[in-house]
Amino acid sequence: MVRCLALLSVVSLTALTAPLVAQEAGATSTDSEARVRFEAGRMAFAADRYEDALADFERAYELSHRGVLLFNIAQSLARLGRNREAVERYTAF
Repeated sequence: MVRCLALLSVVSLTALTAPLVAQEAGATSTDSEARVRFEAGRMAFAADRYEDALADFERAYELSHRGVLLFNIAQSLARLGRNREAVERYTAF
């Protein structure tokens, strides 16, 4: 189960990069901030700083409303042991 979640995390983090990068040509300041927050969250998650990752992913979601971020939020919540909240985000994803 842990390996599956780890694999899904990597896939999700990788999958989100392409859509955010693809928007660069027509990016607004909101898109740019969402991209910066996603990258900060990705780096925080990789460094096991899950509170920071959660905050960054939530802010990126507020700015972009990209559903894939709900998965990243759920992963962060799961790593923090906030399982009920994680299940809610996984379900929303």
